Amino acid sequence: MIDLLGYLEHLEMSQETPSLPILAITGSSGSGKTTLIERLIQGVSGRGLRVGAVKRSHHQVDVDTAGKDSHRFREAGANPVALAGDGLFFFTEKTKEIFDPALIERWFAGKADIVIMEGFKSESVPRLQFTDLTHLPEKNDNHTMGFITAETLTDFSHGFGGKPVFHRDDADGIGEWLVESFITRFRKSI
Repeated sequence: MIDLLGYLEHLEMSQETPSLPILAITGSSGSGKTTLIERLIQGVSGRGLRVGAVKRSHHQVDVDTAGKDSHRFREAGANPVALAGDGLFFFTEKTKEIFDPALIERWFAGKADIVIMEGFKSESVPRLQFTDLTHLPEKNDNHTMGFITAETLTDFSHGFGGKPVFHRDDADGIGEWLVESFITRFRKSI
């Protein structure tokens, strides 16, 4: 049994009310997170769901180009700044807030049916965790919904600690779990 209900109970006790399902994919650099997320986005959106995505960076991020008009607006003091073109709207906002999942909910509300985030292993959000099966955590937490590995799943084909274990190349299986279990349970709980 996936402990999504435990996570939702935790949110209720903390008086946070999630408005859309958010799932982080966590793991070490080079584990395959980005490739898997690309495939999940394709598969889940192919089922008719709107998928938002967020990449966690621990480096200073500046996606604007120095000297371009939108960068000049921001340098002059505008905040937020948007760049609009045919079929694309690019929005940047400098914030003093420390990351909080509520920010993601606010930014993606009404625009996505699920948000898949890369990283955010320290934040209190549901996650699928890339892991080496020889180093599975001794203690289950309410935020880890399951595990992803590059190893053969012979010993863990039925899960670990009541949580699913997926092979990293099984984007279809993970996508099915996302839609049939994670999103469905989330919707039933709100």
